[in-house]
Amino acid sequence: MTAIDIKELAINYITDEAGEKTAVILPIEQFESLLEDLEDLAVVAERKNEPATSHADLLEELKEDNINQLLLEKEREQLKEKLRQAYREQNQDLEF
Repeated sequence: MTAIDIKELAINYITDEAGEKTAVILPIEQFESLLEDLEDLAVVAERKNEPATSHADLLEELKEDNINQLLLEKEREQLKEKLRQAYREQNQDLEF
């Protein structure tokens, strides 16, 4: 989602008897988008002192994560096969 351009906000104002603006009305979609933008800015502010990660390091980390995921999937399949084999062996003993 892209940030809202303030010029594109469909703002309606509520005023008091003196004509002073006291509140704002805007479409819910724009309100929710503004809230998301504020949340994003809060995260950026919270993380501003964290060390940056280079693009190359990020790619390497993603590559390692993918390799680890593939290894876990392979181990899971091997365990399933061992369980199937043990089940077949156990049921063989029960056959007459």
